[in-house]
Amino acid sequence: MPYLRALCLLLGLTACLPIYAHDTIPVNWCTNPGTEPVIVEKFDFDEAALLKLQDDFGLHLHGRGSDADKCGIVDKWLLANSIAQHYCNAIVPKHLSPVPYITGPEIFLDENHHKTYSLSDGLVGSCFVCPATGK
Repeated sequence: MPYLRALCLLLGLTACLPIYAHDTIPVNWCTNPGTEPVIVEKFDFDEAALLKLQDDFGLHLHGRGSDADKCGIVDKWLLANSIAQHYCNAIVPKHLSPVPYITGPEIFLDENHHKTYSLSDGLVGSCFVCPATGK
């Protein structure tokens, strides 16, 4: 239960502070009555781990297109987001639609994240799933 309260608080804060970071959780994810997100795995990657995962997943910075985020920007911030999503997909069966929720570092969440974030800052968060509603 403490995790659920923390998640609700974090989700509430992200809804209130959209200027500081992009919405990386799908809009209609886990909104059905009776469903609660569940933490499957926590992660705390340093730069070496992020670079290894980037290589393992074959992720690279590209121009605009399918890799571009809502701003049309492809940078280290988006790369880190993509690494987190691929990591969650690798450890959780994809049919469970895992969602990474990034909680740090602060520079990743900052309003200037596209300019200031670097993989050397690391990445902290959790992989969540939304289990089916029980009857």
